[in-house]
Amino acid sequence: MTDDDLRFGDVSGANRTDNKLVNWMIQAFQVLVLGYVLLKTIEILLDISIPLI
Repeated sequence: MTDDDLRFGDVSGANRTDNKLVNWMIQAFQVLVLGYVLLKTIEILLDISIPLI
């Protein structure tokens, strides 16, 4: 019965530090994209120039 535990790989979450780092990087990228889209939308709707864009 010990082979059943290894069938799907390590699901215990022992390597959580890598997962946290990858999740943080993904979330940071999502925030950057969302911020850019929001600023670009405001720039277009209000017809103002935002120098960072």
